[in-house]
Amino acid sequence: MSRLAILIPFMGNAKRLEDTLVSVLENRPDDCEIAVLLARPYDNPYHLDDEVSFIPLPASAGRAACLNAGLSKVRAPFVHVLACGLEVCPGWADAALAHFQDATVAAVAPLVVALENHDRILCAGVDYQRHGAVRRLDHGRRTVLVNEPVAVLAPSTLAAFYRRWALDAAGRFSEEVGDHLTMIDLGLTLRHLGLRTLLAPGCAVAAPALAEPSASAFRRSLEAERFFWRWAGTNGWAGALAPHALHAAADCLGGVADFSVFARLAGRLVGFCRGGASRQHRDRLEQFVEQSRAPAVPSPKSPTLRVNAPAVPACAGSVPGSNGKSGASGPVAGRHRP
Repeated sequence: MSRLAILIPFMGNAKRLEDTLVSVLENRPDDCEIAVLLARPYDNPYHLDDEVSFIPLPASAGRAACLNAGLSKVRAPFVHVLACGLEVCPGWADAALAHFQDATVAAVAPLVVALENHDRILCAGVDYQRHGAVRRLDHGRRTVLVNEPVAVLAPSTLAAFYRRWALDAAGRFSEEVGDHLTMIDLGLTLRHLGLRTLLAPGCAVAAPALAEPSASAFRRSLEAERFFWRWAGTNGWAGALAPHALHAAADCLGGVADFSVFARLAGRLVGFCRGGASRQHRDRLEQFVEQSRAPAVPSPKSPTLRVNAPAVPACAGSVPGSNGKSGASGPVAGRHRP
């Protein structure tokens, strides 16, 4: 059985998929398997079947559905989610897996930097506030290279590492909350189970612009409103309702510039009308807690790893005047290059 399974959901951009596969195949760690989850057709023109598993899925499958289908096909104790278009750095996986030596760590967030400028951070983990605001940590800042991991709520949707048993204990990736919120939903669930997510400063991946899952203004507002009510009862009502009303109003007004204000308002109203599942969600969380205490769930002390993580991200450059890029971020010479 492989130590690590790398799951790459393919939603339809062949060039980005191939860029990611080149990077992963050139830098992959020992004892790993790579699975591409095909929500769209792909011709596999470079005949990589001996090194990559291509798993066809219905065209209607979203990112969360793709990942859940991939989980049913792999058995590795650790799982890495990687979006198409991202390019990895040498040693990126070992740098992340080293943090799983801590039995309380269920997930590890890589540092996501800009593909065109590795000195600029796109995401150092994601936070969610009780009134419904989602925030990408350190977005737009220059890289600050530190050696110590930092606790965060959840990884970006672009890249994440998980313990397999923790994913199973938390119900895997929710297909109810929308692709851009599924990692946050999982992070909140893992926290509810008493488990932690760490940002691994020694693990860096490079992402192109517009790599996040896309959705219409109506859909994003609807999902955001439903998500607030889904978690409001668990996170606590006190002090959240009034700030949430202001946050929702500001979100709607933010659509004036691109004429999406009415779509956002409609999405919030529909999401409010469909947002009465807080009690059911709390009951489900309690069920997860009880199941995680059962003997059938593997002990968080197993498995452990013995790997050496680099102190700083190999692709986040720190030399003044350099562009911060490594060989993994540009065209990679080698037999895997399409």
